[in-house]
Amino acid sequence: MGLDFLDNGSIFEHAITCAEFGKFHYFLLALCGLIYLNCAISVSVVSFVLPSAQCDFSLSSTDKGLLNAIPLLGMLLGAYFWGCLADMHGRKKTLIAALLMDGIFSLVSSVLTFFWPFLFCRFFSGFGLSGYLGICFPYLGEFQPKIYREKVLSWLEMFWTVGIILVPLIAWAIIPMTANYDIGIFRYSSWNIFLTLCSLPSIILALWLTRFPESPKFLLECGEFDEALDCLKRIYTENTGEPGDAYPVRRPSR
Repeated sequence: MGLDFLDNGSIFEHAITCAEFGKFHYFLLALCGLIYLNCAISVSVVSFVLPSAQCDFSLSSTDKGLLNAIPLLGMLLGAYFWGCLADMHGRKKTLIAALLMDGIFSLVSSVLTFFWPFLFCRFFSGFGLSGYLGICFPYLGEFQPKIYREKVLSWLEMFWTVGIILVPLIAWAIIPMTANYDIGIFRYSSWNIFLTLCSLPSIILALWLTRFPESPKFLLECGEFDEALDCLKRIYTENTGEPGDAYPVRRPSR
């Protein structure tokens, strides 16, 4: 059967179904699940550091409100940007860029000792967060056979719950510590350690994501039929252990 999603969506569904469901999809679910879990942590992290940061930054009530709001403002402004970027340049590249933006700006914010630079970094952390928060769903869903798609996306939602449970446990374990390092104007306390640890998963997940292919549906929509077929063959091989040449779908002859 020819591989031409643009002419007939059912043909793509046939192609992704022929790649079968197996090991590749479980690893992909683990990756996207951890990305979504990381979303839950990143969304909540400022709330847990605020009481400690209030003392170190000498925050007023207005400053505290601004600190709570600025990551959400970044998410609001970033959502449209990342959505357009994902449609133009691909889900995988956009996810990697968004994860790195969140991770790097969050990591930098964890060592800052002045409020306004800290606020600046939290804004761009939120900006990046909005990218992978929304795009991990279509990225995961576009690899799934139709019969499993809704079930797998439902499983993805469970990771958010785990993240929401996990972040206060991490905060409870780290923030009450008495660790405190002062070198001139540089101050690194337990809440900074907490922020540092919460920023690292975004960077690690971005690096892991480089091992996965671009969405075959996106490749087909862009007319990159050979790349899409290679992606489907890879999925088939990882799921079945058979060589890619055994994949039953072929590139239509020109």
